[in-house]
Amino acid sequence: MKAFIPCLRLRHRFTMFTGFVIGVLFVSVTFITLSSNKLVIQITSNSKKEDLSKFHDLRQKCKVPTLDPYHPEVKPFMRTYMAATCDYPKLTEVTDDGILQVRDKNAVTHAKYCYMQRVNDNSQKFTPWVVFYDKNDPKQNKEVKLTEDFVKVSITAGGSTQDEFHMYPVRKDTRGKEQLPPKADQLNIVFIMIDSVSHSTAERYLKKTLKKMKESPSTVIMNGHTIVGDGTTAQICAIFVGELENKLPEARKGYGKGDFVNRWPFIWKDFQKSGYITQYSEDSPYDNTFNYRLRGFNEPPTDKYMRNFWAGAGSYIGQLNKKSIKCSHQINFRYLKRFMNNYHDKPTFSFLGSSDLTHNSSPYAQLIDDDLVDLLEHLEKTGQNENTLLVIFGDHGDRSSGYRATMTGKLEERLPFMSFTLPTWFPKKYPDHFKNFQRNANLLTSHFDVYSTLRHLMTFPENKHKHKYGSSLFTDLSHLNRTCNQIGILDHWCSCLDYQELKIDDPLVRKAAENIISTINGMNGKIDKVKDQCATLKLDKIERAGIISPGSRVQKFDKTFKDGRCDECGVKEKNANYKVKNYEVVFTVSPSGGKYEATAVLDISKGTFTTGEGISRINLYKNQPHCIQKDFPYLRPYCYCNRQLDS
Repeated sequence: MKAFIPCLRLRHRFTMFTGFVIGVLFVSVTFITLSSNKLVIQITSNSKKEDLSKFHDLRQKCKVPTLDPYHPEVKPFMRTYMAATCDYPKLTEVTDDGILQVRDKNAVTHAKYCYMQRVNDNSQKFTPWVVFYDKNDPKQNKEVKLTEDFVKVSITAGGSTQDEFHMYPVRKDTRGKEQLPPKADQLNIVFIMIDSVSHSTAERYLKKTLKKMKESPSTVIMNGHTIVGDGTTAQICAIFVGELENKLPEARKGYGKGDFVNRWPFIWKDFQKSGYITQYSEDSPYDNTFNYRLRGFNEPPTDKYMRNFWAGAGSYIGQLNKKSIKCSHQINFRYLKRFMNNYHDKPTFSFLGSSDLTHNSSPYAQLIDDDLVDLLEHLEKTGQNENTLLVIFGDHGDRSSGYRATMTGKLEERLPFMSFTLPTWFPKKYPDHFKNFQRNANLLTSHFDVYSTLRHLMTFPENKHKHKYGSSLFTDLSHLNRTCNQIGILDHWCSCLDYQELKIDDPLVRKAAENIISTINGMNGKIDKVKDQCATLKLDKIERAGIISPGSRVQKFDKTFKDGRCDECGVKEKNANYKVKNYEVVFTVSPSGGKYEATAVLDISKGTFTTGEGISRINLYKNQPHCIQKDFPYLRPYCYCNRQLDS
């Protein structure tokens, strides 16, 4: 049996394990195994027992597999990186007290500053220049107490002139919040997202951070956490809006009726009403969550909104990153520390997104490891850990490297890293809530549960919130015995599905692939400005195919669903009578060489396929869609411009 499960290993054992195995000897069951290149799902007969050694919680209908972070499929894609310390600031600096000053007065002969101000999400304006240092004029040698957050400095040194940019959280009265008294046990909320970091990626590359977290008695690392859709936006919507994107008001670029995302009911708005000072900062202004293919914000969504700094200082940050790619997240972390310090007497809500480093290469996560440890130690040193909930997480796993094309990589994409660090006093004051949190760490959870947890915190310890998908992680979820469909995870993204491998020359497999490609071409073809610029894609090669279906235990308990949410899947109790079959196919197309993974649904009675959402491009498209990417960014993964740019 061990030969069949080289990449799955048990992290959690149960004291009643032996008795449990005996109890399931006569139940029809399913188990997942991974060989060096493929996932194999085996369904045993009623007379055989289930291999229960590789799932996080063996008593649940949906069992999330435990992945080996060093599986043979991973090793060819592992990398070791080193980077120089970020040389920032260099000639000028802003102190912790918000004082702009020249660092090296021997080198600098002249310096002036101006403030950078927001016009909208995509443009900035600058105030008039003010000289604050002149080596030849002692009257101009002064320090500047900043009155705005974003400052540009022009420095003359050694006969040349260069610019530097700084951001500093200047404390200001924010809409009367200063008068709101703090509530008992009101925690600061800090979310730090590291793009494309899965649970296994964190184990490979965030070793120091995980070591410190595992030594903390008030940290919980989620082991069964699953994404809810494709890409970053779906995950952030689930966490901060509590809804699927397609259920929210239209905000995509290229859609005439689309509007800005300010209309969406972000949870930080409710925290603002409760007296929180809010912050939002993603270090990549060009492909971030709400501006890459969405219209962005027409008004700043939070009290401190950093997008205009990252956009205005983009070329400067780019030059810094050429010398040390650690600069972006270090600048972000420095601002967070000062933000929390300057508002130490007020509750704060922060979301920091670190995408610049890891978006296209998750192994770069190792370069943020020391800085995360430094942040944890800073919170401890200042005592801010005692009134802060710190959430360090990945939106999803690696989506576009060669590793993503492996079966292990596919599962990693669906199992992001998610951790919660609470104050050290919390487990003692609220032992039942904390034990629930620890118990839930080994169950199927999603970003919708994080949203519900935030809702719970607003009325904690009482829980007044009910959500159609999510449940607070402070409550016991084990008795709910949840499935992906019940908590808003579409089958294509469910990590608990069984997989029956098919031969790639199966006629139905080819028919499924062609239906998916037809759907892609149809997406491009229905827009006049796009159809003449994008090539018609054709099937090149089928690389892998299989039928995905709910696990045997999900099928067995289907009759207990109270809301009928799974009726359309046609699974009937123990006999597993299907009306449809989900064909998952991995294939490449010409002329782009694009590699896709998608699910086509076969209507068994009609013999026809349909393809819905969830067509994933799993290799980089780079500049292939240059002709449409500005006006129709949501079609970038699918368009290969007839006229390609010279490489």
